[in-house]
Amino acid sequence: VMLQISYDWLVSKIKKVFPFIFNRFSLVSLLVGLLLIIVIDCNSRSYTKPKPQLSTKVISLNPLNPRPRPMFGAHFNFADPPNELIFHMVMKDKRPILAKALRDAGVEDLRISFHGYYSHLGHQESLKLREINKLSNAFPWIPAEVFISFMKDFGFTTVLGVNVEEGPQVAIDLLKRFEKADALGLISSIELGNEPFLSARPWTPEEYAQKSAEIIKALRPFKVKFAIAVIVGKDNNGPTKIPGNEYCDRTLATLDPLIDLKNSDDIYGAVHLYSRGVTPIAIDQFNQIIRKYSKMKYQVTEYNIRLSLKGNPHLTNAYAMEFARKLNQLIMSPDIVGFWIHSFPYHAINYWTDGKTSTVIGFTDSKLEVEDLTPGWHLTPAGKVHHFYQSLAWNGDILAFYEEGNVQYWVINSPTKGKLVSVLNDQYEPLEKVISFEDKKLPVQVKGQEIVCYELDSGKQLSSLTLSH
Repeated sequence: VMLQISYDWLVSKIKKVFPFIFNRFSLVSLLVGLLLIIVIDCNSRSYTKPKPQLSTKVISLNPLNPRPRPMFGAHFNFADPPNELIFHMVMKDKRPILAKALRDAGVEDLRISFHGYYSHLGHQESLKLREINKLSNAFPWIPAEVFISFMKDFGFTTVLGVNVEEGPQVAIDLLKRFEKADALGLISSIELGNEPFLSARPWTPEEYAQKSAEIIKALRPFKVKFAIAVIVGKDNNGPTKIPGNEYCDRTLATLDPLIDLKNSDDIYGAVHLYSRGVTPIAIDQFNQIIRKYSKMKYQVTEYNIRLSLKGNPHLTNAYAMEFARKLNQLIMSPDIVGFWIHSFPYHAINYWTDGKTSTVIGFTDSKLEVEDLTPGWHLTPAGKVHHFYQSLAWNGDILAFYEEGNVQYWVINSPTKGKLVSVLNDQYEPLEKVISFEDKKLPVQVKGQEIVCYELDSGKQLSSLTLSH
């Protein structure tokens, strides 16, 4: 009864005050509106929008059979202007500066390839080689002993690329110079020529294999290893017009009976990977041909995630993050024993500048700010990745690896720091996970577009590298 009286009283009051808007429909609308206001007001008092929560999903990493990680090297590009590598090696006060620049870029091994334009026999012999191979490189000639002493004094090893066209006696003379300097142990391998399938000479597979076999047999008494050039692919746009798959097959078929390839444990495949070829799928393609002849592993003596460096993309964080991800995938291939980035000091991990001329495409770039043009050596973002990997995140035996979307996780056993866990987060969003490995659980927090490294036992974050782009 009281409810009805209250309602009637309310209606009569509204009719008197608002007679021009009151009717059956407007009354209902008014009541609904009042109810909505009450509901909204109540919700505004009791509801607080939740903050975004990071996923704390547990990532379980399965242990692998431990194996050494591949070697980190660089193609030592001494033959292109402004030839600073040569000047730094021959000037006593600059030698330690060059060595530090290499170390800062995470380089352990120098690929010193004579490339058909350098002969250790002298300047005139070098000119003859360039004429034969139709090459126009011009640089100051230096004795092989300069290379040898630099590597020995500063602790670098080398993939030594000889000219197969010079024959076995010249190769023997070269190794005797290493032997005289007590430096044979610095040779990671003798690389037999450089991309014979792309040479303007050109080389047939059979000619290349025969010349290489002569050198291998002549140098085996020195107890060194060798790297034979291999290629895959169906393209036939090289000077020989022979598809890559066929060139590789014919090379190995010729080489096999000459050096007993099937039973040889001193032969690597010298692989060059560029652009879309920087992937484990490429190694599978090599195996499809090469496993018919050999169980050889591969030295990737040239690689770059771009085929053309026009515009100097390697000066950007975007390039560095892509480089970091693709290198991780290749590192996990058990058939690869080493990587030599193309090249030092051009195209990838660092550059030299005198403030005006820089060892980048075009010798200058608008991306280089004032501080980037301080005379001397400078790391690129990819160079920071290379050093981070070589010195810390991949500095030890490989224990585990897992990739999920744009995130990679891996574990190594460091020779000095115990088990290390690293995470690469190529997402814009931060990441919070718990990593489970063996009997340990490690909480990790990673910013967007960041690589971090943790100690597994202590849970301490050792270092991080942010590559925002």
